[in-house]
Amino acid sequence: MDSQIKIIREIIELGLDSIKSYGDNVHFHRLIREFYRAREGLVNLRNTYLQDGKEMGEIDNILYIM
Repeated sequence: MDSQIKIIREIIELGLDSIKSYGDNVHFHRLIREFYRAREGLVNLRNTYLQDGKEMGEIDNILYIM
């Protein structure tokens, strides 16, 4: 799970960079919508790993970054 969390974190960081870079783009609203969907997915993943404190903490950190 550690490698998956690392990949998720990298994707989120790239997404945040995209939000900063493409603020004037015509598809910006779509990017924001997909970012919110990704956040919902992470919340679901967090609920899946509710009993595992380490993974839950890592996911909480990613959600905080978002």
